[in-house]
Amino acid sequence: MDIYYKSVNDKELKSIEQTRKGVWIDFQNISKKDLKQIVLLTGLKHEDVDDALDRFELPRIEKRGGNIIIFLRVLDDNPNDRVTETFVVILTDEILITACTGENELVKRMLERKDEDLNTTQKSKLLLQILSELSRDYTKEIKNINNQVLKQRKEIEQADESDIKRLLINEEKLNQLLSSLIPTKNVFEAIIQKKYVRFYEYDRDLFEDVFINIKQSVDTCLVNLKSVISIRSAYQTIDSNRLNQTMKLLTSFTIILTIPTILSSFYGMNVKLPVDQNPLAWLFLMGLAIFVSLLTYAVFRLKRWL
Repeated sequence: MDIYYKSVNDKELKSIEQTRKGVWIDFQNISKKDLKQIVLLTGLKHEDVDDALDRFELPRIEKRGGNIIIFLRVLDDNPNDRVTETFVVILTDEILITACTGENELVKRMLERKDEDLNTTQKSKLLLQILSELSRDYTKEIKNINNQVLKQRKEIEQADESDIKRLLINEEKLNQLLSSLIPTKNVFEAIIQKKYVRFYEYDRDLFEDVFINIKQSVDTCLVNLKSVISIRSAYQTIDSNRLNQTMKLLTSFTIILTIPTILSSFYGMNVKLPVDQNPLAWLFLMGLAIFVSLLTYAVFRLKRWL
């Protein structure tokens, strides 16, 4: 548990040991022990915050007494099976609490930047800064995936197995981002419509801009998903055509190479055949085999089988 404090009169954000009115308390890699501390700090029931331990919890907003609990999904910089981690923001009458199931790079960046206007005593503005940072992270990640998808679209004819794997990874990322963004958009909408948080007029305008960015991220994510599905379909078509072409090529060469064997097998039978007594019959057979093979090759080329 880390405790930070900065009022409008302070020059920089400070890390302090004891809680007081107006502090920002942050929990990284939240545990059951941390949940007990949150319950003591907020007066919430254990079941109200128990979902903070769930790594797959979907974004939502709840009001419990005078406390606002906002469940969000924050991007994980070192994803394994998940692209996002559960991130909880709790606003009480006196303090703001953030908690994450993993390492919260978003909070770390905010603390490292030490913005002058980051004041822990202004809870609604601090919440706005956190949500703005979250929105920027989603926009950046989707833009990065979009650039990769555009590159793959341009190089679609030269695609190999690694490109297909990368495309599938991007598709999974987009699906996970979308599953986080849509409920996040609903959370933002609830904050605006139900007025869970009181913003000053200027801050309210900024929040609405952040809300628009989230909606745009959802739309961009959907467009990218359609592009990925289209490219994947194109990969399948190209691979199918390549396989068909290879099968045609192998079949054609098999037929062409079988012709000399068929002709020579006639003269391996114990029956009388033309020129079978001639010592130069092998030249005749070779010439005939070459002629028929070339003729067959020409027919295949004409039919575009080769």
